[in-house]
Amino acid sequence: TLSLHDALPIYIRDASPTFSADTTSLTFAVAGLLSFAPATANVSDVVSALKVGDAARMSKYFDNLVEISLNDRSHSYSRSQAELVIKDFFTSNDVTDFEVEYKSNVSDGEYCMGKLTTRHGEFRTSFSLKNRGDRKLIQEISFEGVDE
Repeated sequence: TLSLHDALPIYIRDASPTFSADTTSLTFAVAGLLSFAPATANVSDVVSALKVGDAARMSKYFDNLVEISLNDRSHSYSRSQAELVIKDFFTSNDVTDFEVEYKSNVSDGEYCMGKLTTRHGEFRTSFSLKNRGDRKLIQEISFEGVDE
């Protein structure tokens, strides 16, 4: 009978791990670089930020340019400007919840639509995550007041 040791290819069973200062440093350097890579978003990440009105958390997923529509007024903003616009909107409306009504995967990313509840009314809210290389980022977000 063959033992597990005999069944392993020779290059695996005879390999002994060796560590040197150079490979250890390289490992830590690569790990450090990866920690600064921009975050990739999925619908649940954005929804959790919307539920509590957290503009800073949401901005981690913004693309370099973000199209923001607020009640029929639309404008493109840089990532940092977009964070300030969203923060101001969340602060002045005092977000209390977000409920997903529709979401789907589309050919170039994901789409979500729902109802943002605030102390000053409800907003039909939609956003799209577009594929940018190996990441999904928010490129568009819209808030439209709901007449009751």
